[in-house]
Amino acid sequence: MNYIYFMLGIVFLAFVIFSFRFSWWRKDISYSYPRVLMYHMVSEHLEKDKSKFNRLRVKPEEFEKQLKWLKDNNWTSFTLSELASLKEIPLKSVVITFDDGYEDNFKNAYPLLKKYGFKATIYIVLNRFNQDWATDKDLNQASSELNSEKMLSNEQIKEMLYSGLIEIGSHTMTHDNLPTLDKEQKIDEIRNSKLEIEKKFNRKCNSFCY
Repeated sequence: MNYIYFMLGIVFLAFVIFSFRFSWWRKDISYSYPRVLMYHMVSEHLEKDKSKFNRLRVKPEEFEKQLKWLKDNNWTSFTLSELASLKEIPLKSVVITFDDGYEDNFKNAYPLLKKYGFKATIYIVLNRFNQDWATDKDLNQASSELNSEKMLSNEQIKEMLYSGLIEIGSHTMTHDNLPTLDKEQKIDEIRNSKLEIEKKFNRKCNSFCY
């Protein structure tokens, strides 16, 4: 009898974990609401003992699987500015975004976006070439892992912009922690990053991500 109770307990626990994981009881969200998918890097994972930030990396083959699924299931992609300008949002609309401005967005993600005909908005840090732009917030110090990643060059950004598939948005000047800054510093991070993007790329910067 104790064994039966034990097994029932295991089954009940598995059911609870499954329910929290998949939230099966919740009502499905209507396809009239657009989905926003946020990425950072599209690259192979580093060895576990050498990475704290593999959670920011999506393997290229996995990214392609996701794009193929969206394509096969009739999703239409928009840049964030395009979506904001629509008077009526079509069913199954998706916005793909990338944060920070890693070079693999150009080398790995961009060819796959072209292959499947999807658009994306890339939010760049303006001083991304400095070796202290990325902070490990747990340790409150610069992250050597992230700061060693290659970042998008301005020429790579221009090539993607000319394709019509990519929009560039602002992700601040320095990637600083805005709540810790005074008002003038916050204005500099937000406003000047927009102005710098418009100056460098001769395009209107319509969106900001933080």
